[in-house]
Amino acid sequence: MTKLGARLSAVLAGILFGPMIAVAADPLSLDIPSTGTLMEAAPPTRSFPAGFIRPATPYDALVSQITGDNQITGNRRLLGSGDQIYLELAKPQEVAPGDKFTIYRRLKRVFHPTRGRYLGDLTAVLGVVKVVRVTDGKATVKIINSYDAIYPGDGAMRQPASPQPEPASSGQSLPEGTGLIIEIPPGQNLIAQGNVVYIDWGRNEGVKLGDRLEVLREKANIPLQVIGELEVIAVEDLTSTARISRSLAPIQRGDLFASKSTQQTQLGLDVPPSPQARKDTLFQEMTKPAPAAEAVQEAHAAPQSRDIERELAQLARQLEFEPGSAPATAAGLPILNRMKALLKEVPDRRVVVKGYTDNQKVGPSLKELYNSNQELSRARAAAVADSLAGEGGANPQNISVVGYADAKPVASNSTETGRKKNRRIEIQLLPAELPSAPAPADVMTEPAPGIAAPPAP
Repeated sequence: MTKLGARLSAVLAGILFGPMIAVAADPLSLDIPSTGTLMEAAPPTRSFPAGFIRPATPYDALVSQITGDNQITGNRRLLGSGDQIYLELAKPQEVAPGDKFTIYRRLKRVFHPTRGRYLGDLTAVLGVVKVVRVTDGKATVKIINSYDAIYPGDGAMRQPASPQPEPASSGQSLPEGTGLIIEIPPGQNLIAQGNVVYIDWGRNEGVKLGDRLEVLREKANIPLQVIGELEVIAVEDLTSTARISRSLAPIQRGDLFASKSTQQTQLGLDVPPSPQARKDTLFQEMTKPAPAAEAVQEAHAAPQSRDIERELAQLARQLEFEPGSAPATAAGLPILNRMKALLKEVPDRRVVVKGYTDNQKVGPSLKELYNSNQELSRARAAAVADSLAGEGGANPQNISVVGYADAKPVASNSTETGRKKNRRIEIQLLPAELPSAPAPADVMTEPAPGIAAPPAP
């Protein structure tokens, strides 16, 4: 192919495919823009093309309306890697061949959606150029990295000759409570794993590169839940840019986020296992030894009872109890009826009803009914046992109750959400009683017949 043919092919490829270039062929060779204390640099394949929200961006030059090298490529308006363009310099006397500039474009002004505070301009990083020569206030530059199409009028900020050190960490821990996803990349509607978002925590809140945050969502009639994880890849004073490292649902502007410690201690939510933890669990399940012959026989002998116990456990988790009250809420009546129907299928099995409370002390107004959480937990178990042994239910002689108070929490007691989970009932099925078979040592049970739960205060 002649040189002219090769040049035309390159021009045509630049016109057709310029906007599609995201990173260089060798991502480790990318040039990272150093912008002093305004932005910390993260690995280029993650943060450099992601952009940032910043109140002020250095404006050292702009892409000239004149494009191309001596107009060989024409007055083209779509520019990408390999093209030569001109920059109109603000201080040409300070620029020399070999200097590098970061090309950027301001997209929109961003205000905090709830506080109304101006946070800065959402700015997209478009690419990096290198100065070839400087003449008459203009710099001829070559685009060495392109992340999006570059247009005349785009801004440019100069990169220092040597990278600036990252600001020293203040040692400040992440705030308690939740933050807010304030912006998503323009033109994108489905934001999920691999995309970036912009959050309202920055260096002032102690955010550092690599911090991981859990994305939360709470809507009407839907409890607070974890829907994803963020990894911080660029930090500003007021905001940060974060990559979505895991998503269970599309992420939206206005979704909440929190640190993992806040999620566990304040919100009472379990942290989802990491991808590596899920892989390890799957590997253990696949490589665990086969069950003993006795266990296999038992599994074949009574599959129905094990299924019923699992169903009873699922139903029991749906029962709710008001603070300081023994009977389940009115919404639990159909749940108790379904549990009663299941117990009819295993009439010979012994049933242990276990009651639990949160860690809140019994108030003075309730002391006459329940002297302690131990009594309250047993009263809850007795109320459920009484319902299960009601008309057409299980044999009262087979039902026992036990109260554990707040000894075995399943969630944090620091939030109402967690305390609500701890006010609960658990159901255990035991084999039919044999004359010589003592009760298990770890289950201190009491007979349920004739025990009625105290009335709700």
